[in-house]
Amino acid sequence: MFGFYKIALAAPKLTLANPKKNLESILTLIKDAKQNSASIILFSELTLIGYTVGDLLFQERLLRAQKDALERLCHETQEINTVIVVGYALLHQNRLYNTAAVLQNGKILAFVPKSFIPNKQEFYESRYFVSAQNIKESSINFFDYEVPFGVDLLFSDAKDLTFGIEICEDLWAVTPPSNQLAINGANLILNLSASNEVIGKATYRRELVRNQSARTSSVYAYASSSLGESSTDTIFGGDLIVSEYGSIIAQDSTLSFENKILYACVDLQRVSNLRRSDSSFSQSKPTEHRVIQLRALDDVQVLDRFI
Repeated sequence: MFGFYKIALAAPKLTLANPKKNLESILTLIKDAKQNSASIILFSELTLIGYTVGDLLFQERLLRAQKDALERLCHETQEINTVIVVGYALLHQNRLYNTAAVLQNGKILAFVPKSFIPNKQEFYESRYFVSAQNIKESSINFFDYEVPFGVDLLFSDAKDLTFGIEICEDLWAVTPPSNQLAINGANLILNLSASNEVIGKATYRRELVRNQSARTSSVYAYASSSLGESSTDTIFGGDLIVSEYGSIIAQDSTLSFENKILYACVDLQRVSNLRRSDSSFSQSKPTEHRVIQLRALDDVQVLDRFI
């Protein structure tokens, strides 16, 4: 409907290092998103295993269980055209990447890896994962077919929607990947995150999302992991935020051990039109990006927002 899309952001009930159990929560939320005609459902970082599993990431058993859960997720969603973006720890060439797996109709469309790996204060992610900021024009064999892999990926429905993905710390970097994604046509940025709760951080995080949506003339959707994460070093609150061109249009910051889902109708035609009138945006230099075509998405039938 006139460039409007309904998106869903989800923070599932989490059981650390139990992909099979977590898949149950994920499938419940996907079913809810489908029933509500959401075009996309965005999950938090490392959704299937949890962000705070620590040295269990070195265990082959956990990675195999995660892969089995992803395979079942593909099987269970073959009839669902909602685009699913779920966090996945991808082992490739003996390197572990923190990625977003993008699925539609039971097929993995791509793996988008995290560019900036934090190694500061309470974060020691570089102990496990490697940076992927230079991986482009690449693909991997996964479930016996070739799957695009890299930071140079965009996804389009050939209508009004083009989205790109960055993961958690990427947003906090000096030059977030979303800058270049937007310059190359992404009017929707999706961020899978595991952002912890410390004094003042919730406000800072909210402003970071809001400002980045303004800077990139885009809709920015941000989904963070929730209370099910380990409390060894810190706690996670499950912040879900949607900002459109510098304005927060939907947010859920409630603390919950149960499934959380947030819906927002976003106006992607509006942000695309605003870009055309922005001379500084048009002067930004695009780079080579691969575009993956999506199948037809559900139309918005009823608007639940002001225009």
